[in-house]
Amino acid sequence: MMKDLGAIVARVARMNGWRFVSSTSWSEFDNSIVQNVRNAYMVVVEEALQVILAVENIMHAFVCGGVGSIAAAVFHGFFTRFCRI
Repeated sequence: MMKDLGAIVARVARMNGWRFVSSTSWSEFDNSIVQNVRNAYMVVVEEALQVILAVENIMHAFVCGGVGSIAAAVFHGFFTRFCRI
């Protein structure tokens, strides 16, 4: 389903001369844009973790959005910083 939706959006973007920026990839769409978006998510996560007081006391993080790339970035940020689940 996401692959189909992504293909439609990419086609509409091409038809209109727009850039298609996505954090989701599939076999027909896997380029540096995807990794750049995911890296940007990691910057946001790291900046947030730096300013949250007592970040080590956080027990849960609920992240809604998209198809999971930003949620994965938040998990990865917490995991790499604290090395535990």
